[in-house]
Amino acid sequence: MAKISTLTDDFNDNSLNTTLWTNDISYLIGGDESLVGTLTEVGGKLEILQVDGALALISKNDYDFQDSSIYFELSQIMTSDILFIYIINSDEQALSFLISWEGEDCLLFPLYDLNDGSGNQYAGDFITYNSTNHKFLRIRDSSSVWYWDVSSDGISWNNVDSCDHSALDPQPDFSTSKFLIYGGTDSSTPVIIDNVNPSEEEETNTTNFFQFF
Repeated sequence: MAKISTLTDDFNDNSLNTTLWTNDISYLIGGDESLVGTLTEVGGKLEILQVDGALALISKNDYDFQDSSIYFELSQIMTSDILFIYIINSDEQALSFLISWEGEDCLLFPLYDLNDGSGNQYAGDFITYNSTNHKFLRIRDSSSVWYWDVSSDGISWNNVDSCDHSALDPQPDFSTSKFLIYGGTDSSTPVIIDNVNPSEEEETNTTNFFQFF
């Protein structure tokens, strides 16, 4: 199976590539087609707009996340509520960034969920979301360690947190995974993304987040 780093799209043709993307979350809830929100390419970016209080973007194909990574440009977020950026496997175990409005503050959390009844686990402390410093988000797996990284330019990365998953029980298997953006949001402002894995970039320019912020 192809590595998730091979999932690439720059959204430059103003026509959604339906061989790569859908907003059908029946993968998660089972049953018939269940479309959430709308997906529109505008000005070389992808706008994800909520309908009836929810929005979704999901990779149409499965990918192998093990010893791989995915990153993308988050050009605009919603103005209220929450947004999850997931790597999710067929057992509905997930790694995610959570962006959450808490009053006047917008917070960014690194999370994982083993779908064992314990819910989301915090990989590390939350940080205050900054649209400039956190313009690019990346989730990666390397040598049995998960990493949550942020960047202002998609080139030099700062590590928010990490988790050694070799001893977790149940042991997660992300060899068959999807990339998912999902939000329950009452915001009329679309989430806008761009540049999903524009290149299979090496993990060499990553520094510890807390050295810089």
